[in-house]
Amino acid sequence: MELAEVSKIIEELKGRFDAPFSSHDKSTIERLYYEVTGKTFKPTSCQQCYHDALVEIIYYLKKNGKMAEKSNFRLKAGAIIQSPVFDGGKIYVNENLTDEVAMRYLAKFPGQVVLFQKLPDGYKVGDLPKPEKPTLEEAQELLKKAEVSVKGATTKVENIRKNVQAAETPEKKAKAEKALEKTEKALEKARKNFDEVSALVEELTAESEEE
Repeated sequence: MELAEVSKIIEELKGRFDAPFSSHDKSTIERLYYEVTGKTFKPTSCQQCYHDALVEIIYYLKKNGKMAEKSNFRLKAGAIIQSPVFDGGKIYVNENLTDEVAMRYLAKFPGQVVLFQKLPDGYKVGDLPKPEKPTLEEAQELLKKAEVSVKGATTKVENIRKNVQAAETPEKKAKAEKALEKTEKALEKARKNFDEVSALVEELTAESEEE
């Protein structure tokens, strides 16, 4: 359900706010409550609860400007996620569950897939969430840091090579060569990171120009 459609339905419901809601309106509010807040509506014996729910829906949209992001994973009725060795023992239910949390949990405890009623299409137990792509500005900052790392590692390699050449004893030379090997690996890693970040900046720049 799109935000524009939700806003239109809310305006219609507001027009009947001062009167008791019909059974159809109540069903609509229950559906809107989940779509907007991501929580399951729990009616009470008091009819006012539907009016309160509509007010909560309106307040949520006014505060956040968008509907809640809902997980493509869904736990079975009554099931919860809680473990002292996962997220500090925090309790997760359908109302606060996210795809990222569910994927991390199942990657750590694959046998707990039995707790889930619904899994996303194409998902395989053990899959981890893909990292979010940074903005162009963030990527450019990462590139600057990567460039500094390459320059620092290059300088260190050059200095250690001088130490190898100037070593006065076999022991000192062996020690310098060992340090050189380690530093050259660090330089190789820094260069690889620089190349990856450079490619990302180019990709984000192209996307920005297309927009």
